[in-house]
Amino acid sequence: LMYVKNTVIYTVLNMIVMIIPAVMAGYALSKINFKGKKLALMLCLATMMVPFEMLIIPMWRMFKGLNLLNSYSALILPSIGWIWGAFLVKQFMDGLPDSLREAAKIDGASELTVFSKVYFPLSGSIIATISVFAFMSSWNGFLWPLIVLNDSKKYLIQIGMALFAANKDRVYPGMIMATTSLSIIPVALVFLFLQRYIVESIALAGMKN
Repeated sequence: LMYVKNTVIYTVLNMIVMIIPAVMAGYALSKINFKGKKLALMLCLATMMVPFEMLIIPMWRMFKGLNLLNSYSALILPSIGWIWGAFLVKQFMDGLPDSLREAAKIDGASELTVFSKVYFPLSGSIIATISVFAFMSSWNGFLWPLIVLNDSKKYLIQIGMALFAANKDRVYPGMIMATTSLSIIPVALVFLFLQRYIVESIALAGMKN
């Protein structure tokens, strides 16, 4: 139960950090014309080609220098720049008409108002989609939490499962299967409730104005 509680707290905070910047960045890359926009998009996409394993040591050294190891900050801060989520939002918003922004601008709306009052309410399906992926990524977190956490009281459920399965003397295969099934129930429920939004957003993301 302690691992479940830690995972729930981490998942909620991590989803907030992943989704909000991704939606705002996706809107900016899609609807706002600014100098260097194409270069910024190319650099963002280029970062997606870098394997996470190549970033582990530099990130660990950085958080060690900041004295943030063994804390939720070290777990959550790397998720701020979720380029994949931002790219999905951009592709979706490319299918929304630019005339909505132009009309709002003529009425005197600020950029933040255009985003929050016009495009954000129309982006429910893509937000639900990236929320599913953010939830699955956070709930199933293992490698990075294992590296930055050294206090067993802060471990997440996947690390707890690995420790549980490693105890060969007291744990039987049936017990491992039972606990594994319990750990994937939240992921399965989230996916079942939001799967229609995934299909809808992917279909709309492929459409152009």
